[in-house]
Amino acid sequence: MQTAEGGHDLLGIPQWAIECKRYADPKRNDIVRFWAQTVEQAVRVGAWPALIVKADRQPIDVYISWQGPAKDAYSEDDFHGVARISFDLWCSIVRETLDD
Repeated sequence: MQTAEGGHDLLGIPQWAIECKRYADPKRNDIVRFWAQTVEQAVRVGAWPALIVKADRQPIDVYISWQGPAKDAYSEDDFHGVARISFDLWCSIVRETLDD
């Protein structure tokens, strides 16, 4: 579905549009570019953006909007309100959203 419709990478987690990237050594500019793609796809489907990045020999990082899930709280052109969190913390956040 992702390739056919240009959507996000991971389906099956309600309310989230998840983009996954595997990169040897992602730089800030790469993350900013990935975030713009993530937000564009999330806005298209009305979901919260989550960018999951795995770099070589590093733990998995997840980037989410610091401002919360409101649709107007994030923009593909603005990286200032983005928080980098651990994958474990993000999983906890997702579990909380599933309980709602």
